[in-house]
Amino acid sequence: MSRLSLQSIASTFDALQTEADALKQLSGTALLAGIAELKDKIVTARMNQMSALERIIELEQKVMQSEDWERECQRYQPIQFEPGVTVYIERASQQSTGHVQHYCPNCYAERRIRILQPTGGTSNRRAQRKCLNCKSELAYGVQAPLPRVQTARSD
Repeated sequence: MSRLSLQSIASTFDALQTEADALKQLSGTALLAGIAELKDKIVTARMNQMSALERIIELEQKVMQSEDWERECQRYQPIQFEPGVTVYIERASQQSTGHVQHYCPNCYAERRIRILQPTGGTSNRRAQRKCLNCKSELAYGVQAPLPRVQTARSD
């Protein structure tokens, strides 16, 4: 919790205590009206305190998520394939198998790690992959050779 909000809450309650002390010297109707006003201020102060605490919790959660992402993204590195398409792969020290997974750069930018799935198709003679999360389709890698065209020979 921030020091500023604690000081603010403490000063509010100190002011309420001062008002309560002043009310002790009143009598009758003025006393009841003063007590009712003081109760309203206490309720308002408590509601403000709860709002401040909820906001602090929300901000702490955002900080934790950011720290978690920073830790997670250290596991991956960008790699560029022809014709200039960048995807992410796990760093060599993190790979558990010989098979290298390719991860979607669009999802990575959104702080999500999603595998690019091979489609079996090609585009411009390059293998095509698709992200099932954001539906991006990327064609990259070495171009497949042109198919050989056989010409009829006349002898």
